[in-house]
Amino acid sequence: MGGKALSRDTPRWTVLFRSAPAKNTLLIRAFEGGAEWGGPAVDPDTDVLYINANNYASMGALAFSNFGSPGRMTYLNQCGICHGEHRQGSNEFPPLLNIGHKLTVEQIAAAIHDGKGRMPAMPLQGNTLKGIARLFSH
Repeated sequence: MGGKALSRDTPRWTVLFRSAPAKNTLLIRAFEGGAEWGGPAVDPDTDVLYINANNYASMGALAFSNFGSPGRMTYLNQCGICHGEHRQGSNEFPPLLNIGHKLTVEQIAAAIHDGKGRMPAMPLQGNTLKGIARLFSH
């Protein structure tokens, strides 16, 4: 984890809520585990409640993500869930692969900003709106 050595006097919250490391690190409080859906059970003779629980250790690290351009990052965050990671569309949402040949950058920006059909209006403005509209124009 780096930084100063932990001691008995180090507040627990300074350790619990650090960001994930950039290299593989053993995470004792991992992402799996805890109370399970198997359900609790009560022993009526002892009045003890038993809960199926797991406590796993995991290896974890942050991964570098290269979105490419700011417009692509905005697309993946705002549009990709419906139109697909590569603008290929789906059964319910149209592809956007050659949309720049059909609409101008201004028309694309207006559709994003105002919404169109089932697509809600996206309150994107300035360079964010220009970046995503520019992405579609190529």
